[in-house]
Amino acid sequence: SNFLSRRIVTFCAESSHTSARKLQIPQRQIITTSRNFSSQNTTKTPVESINDFRAREEAREAQFEDDHRAEEKATTAEPVDEEQEKVSRVQEDILRAALQFAPSIGWTREAITKGAESIGYPGVVHGMFPDGGVELIQYFYTDCNAQLVQWLKKETDGVEKVPNPTKFICRAIETRLRMLQPYLSTWPQAIGILSLPQNAPKALTNLLTLADDICYYSGDRAVNITWYTRRVGVAGIIKITELYMLQDKSVDHQDTWKFLERRMDDAVFLHSFFTQSDEAKNHMQKAITSAFETGKNILGLNYRR
Repeated sequence: SNFLSRRIVTFCAESSHTSARKLQIPQRQIITTSRNFSSQNTTKTPVESINDFRAREEAREAQFEDDHRAEEKATTAEPVDEEQEKVSRVQEDILRAALQFAPSIGWTREAITKGAESIGYPGVVHGMFPDGGVELIQYFYTDCNAQLVQWLKKETDGVEKVPNPTKFICRAIETRLRMLQPYLSTWPQAIGILSLPQNAPKALTNLLTLADDICYYSGDRAVNITWYTRRVGVAGIIKITELYMLQDKSVDHQDTWKFLERRMDDAVFLHSFFTQSDEAKNHMQKAITSAFETGKNILGLNYRR
């Protein structure tokens, strides 16, 4: 019986070992097959270069900035006041209509009343213009400046460089002063109104803007002292020629245009003298810069083209 028991135990142990080895073979085969299948069907992911990564991130950042600016602009934009726009259009129409009465009535509230009535508005709408005649003068001056800018753009369209800046400036000033011809009989009144202390800043602003536009389109892109000297010089020539024009009785104001040419020649000579003399140049630079900066600060013209 003992022998039989040992035989049974030995048989069972061998059977268990054999079964275990048989079970391990399929497991290894399955693992190997799985690994082989994985290696045969998996594609290799391309490696992104640092330049591609940087370009992608910069593009993403730029898009984010654009979206942020668009969103900020949409949230901060002031709502359009349609009522105010309508009022501004009515005021402009009335002032434009009032200009026809300025040569006979003058730059007064009465001219504005006549202008309003001529286009179908009651005369009491002159209350829309609390400053009276000065608003009519301001409208005329800025409108003439805008017309001159259109002329300057047309004259320089497609021109890389103005061939003769001095002659171009003369033509520009003449074109601008010719706009005064229909109103010369009452223009001294306008000059007197603009010279009042409360109106002087507006008058100087209009004059300096006019001089800046003429210099800019004549090709002046200077960033040194000549930026100041030319604009101050042109502004002075405009005003002195305007005053000469008021007493000129020649045909088509030919004497005025000759006077303008002489003043431009004088300005060119003086500019040449000051720029060639170092001592004179230094004194001029200090004086002009100080005066011009003071004027700009007083008028609120803290800008440069």
